Amino acid sequence: MFDKEKFKTRLKSLRENHPEFRTQREFADFIGVSQPTLASYERGAAKPPVDVLCNIADKCRVSVEWLCGNSGIRTNLDQAEEFGDVYEVLVHMRDKLWMNTTFAKNERNQFRASTGWDELTSHFMNEWE
Repeated sequence: MFDKEKFKTRLKSLRENHPEFRTQREFADFIGVSQPTLASYERGAAKPPVDVLCNIADKCRVSVEWLCGNSGIRTNLDQAEEFGDVYEVLVHMRDKLWMNTTFAKNERNQFRASTGWDELTSHFMNEWE
């Protein structure tokens, strides 16, 4: 599902918080659309085609799911380049797994065992919990 309000907010945020771009035109060139097209996306007047969504996500190192408003995780783990990206995924895991009371302790232990975490990672997750 495409959440137009989240998309336009997140797209504008990507542009405004990207250190290389000062103008809408510069960001539009970067993602491969015209400035008026980018403006229409940011206003919510137009919905980008799938290839443009994928291009924006790839160039801005965010997940398509996040960009479209379907996920709270900004970066896919396989795209993580900085500690902050990994941290974001870990916070999401914690929120979904460790804070969920229906996810019993023995299930958490089975999850840890099945993922092959090393001793350091296990220690980190135990302390985090």
